[in-house]
Amino acid sequence: LMDYTNRILKNGSMQLQEFAISVLTSKMKSLNLQGNPIGNERVISIGEMVKLNSSIYDLNLQDTLIGNEGVACIVEALKLNTTVKNLNLQGNKIGNEGATSIAGVLNLNSTLENLNLKNNQIEDQGATSIVEALKLNSTLKNLNIQDNKIQTRTSMELICKTKSIHLEL
Repeated sequence: LMDYTNRILKNGSMQLQEFAISVLTSKMKSLNLQGNPIGNERVISIGEMVKLNSSIYDLNLQDTLIGNEGVACIVEALKLNTTVKNLNLQGNKIGNEGATSIAGVLNLNSTLENLNLKNNQIEDQGATSIVEALKLNSTLKNLNIQDNKIQTRTSMELICKTKSIHLEL
């Protein structure tokens, strides 16, 4: 476990480069970046690390200010990564655009089992994209989408029940 909760990426890009090298050369199983102000610019480097790393199964990006653009970078990485099983994107102001990006990876990724999207800004449109992707996905077991702006929950509940996915709305 490499736990960098609230304590990395504060001193600029040199620290980020050193961090990237340590991630790529280690055989870590879990990477916790919760609470770090990564933002959209720095998340590109994190995405590249995830793309190239073949040992991380648990990726925690809770409260990292990545938003829709940042989640798109992570999603692109997960299209190639075959080891991440747990992804925590809680509290990142992800909206419908980000939810649609996530839906895109749910269509392709065959390893992701747990996805936490709690406390974002996903509305019905984004939820619908995720529901459509879940119809094709065979690996997701748990989806937390509590505390978003979703009004219509019926289709999400139905598809999760049909696919035996534990849903937290």
